[in-house]
Amino acid sequence: MVALALGRLVAVAEAPDAHLLGDLPLAIAWADIAREIHSWATPVQLTRFSRSFREWMGGFVWEAALREQGIIPDLNTYLALRVLSAGSANGVAMAEMIAGLELPATVWADRPVIAAREAAMAVAVLDNDRYS
Repeated sequence: MVALALGRLVAVAEAPDAHLLGDLPLAIAWADIAREIHSWATPVQLTRFSRSFREWMGGFVWEAALREQGIIPDLNTYLALRVLSAGSANGVAMAEMIAGLELPATVWADRPVIAAREAAMAVAVLDNDRYS
C-alpha cells in the first residue's frame, strides 16, 4: 500500500499533470509544487531532483517493509536507510536548484564529491534525529 502511494508521488513529481493522485487537496498542492519546480528548474536540475525524490520514496518503502516485518536494522543498515528516508539527497538537489547551480556530471559523480555529499547528509540526518 505504501509503495503504491509513494510511487504515485514520484510520478507526479516527474509529470505534474499526470493526475495520478486524484483531487485530494494534498494531491493538488503536490502537483502545483511540482509544476512550479518544472517551470524554472533546468533539465539537469529536474533530473537530479526526480532521481533523488525517487531515492527518498524508496527509503520510505524500505523502512516500511522493515517495520512491517518487525526487523530492527543493524547500525550500517540503519544509517543507509535513514539517509534515504530522511530525504537528504533530495535536499541537496533542491539546494542546487535554489542556488541556481548546475554542477557538471563529472563533478557530481566524482568520488570525493559523492563522499562529501553523503557525509554531510548523514550528519544532517543524525543531527535532526538527535533533536527530534
